[in-house]
Amino acid sequence: MENVSTEAATFTEPIVAALEIQQHVQLCRDDRVLLVGDGKLGQLVAQTIALTGCDLLVVGRHREKLLNLEARGIKTGLSDAVTDRAFDISVECTGNPEGFLIARRA
Repeated sequence: MENVSTEAATFTEPIVAALEIQQHVQLCRDDRVLLVGDGKLGQLVAQTIALTGCDLLVVGRHREKLLNLEARGIKTGLSDAVTDRAFDISVECTGNPEGFLIARRA
C-alpha cells in the first residue's frame, strides 16, 4: 500500500501544474494550441487541455509516448513537424531550451 501512496504523491505536483495552466490562460474551442513535450508532465497537461475542446496538437520525440495520447483521441506529431506561427497558444513541457524554442516559434 505504501507504493500506491508514494506514486500518487509523485503525480500530485504535475497534476496541479497541469490544472493551473487553465487558471492563467482561458482556452476556447477555436484556439489552436501546441503542447511541446511527451514526458509525464506533457502527458498530464495534454489530457487536461484536451478537455477544453480546443484544437490541440502535442509534439515530442518519442513515438511510443505519443501513441498514449493518440489512444485518448489527442492529435500528435514529431517535434520537427511544427510550422512557425501556426498556433494561438504554445505550452512548453520539456524543460529544455530546444523545447522552448519550438514553442516560441509556433
